[in-house]
Amino acid sequence: RYLMSQIPEPPSLRFHYLAVARHAAREAGEVLKAMLQTAAVHEKSTKDLVTDADVAAQQVIQDILSKEFPTHDFVGEEEDASK
Repeated sequence: RYLMSQIPEPPSLRFHYLAVARHAAREAGEVLKAMLQTAAVHEKSTKDLVTDADVAAQQVIQDILSKEFPTHDFVGEEEDASK
């Protein structure tokens, strides 16, 4: 786990990272709330379930982060579910 002070960037950039991450999390939360009663459950692998809402929320986060930070990589927990 990183503390904001451990990220080797100027403070203004660290706060920008944090602001974008918060925005992405809030947007993903809205997706999850909207799909709360309707999301279908799928089996990613044995004993590993994922819902449509999980995949949609992750996609929102990835879209926001990729748009704001196009040179950054993204690794998400639900990636295999969308294949």
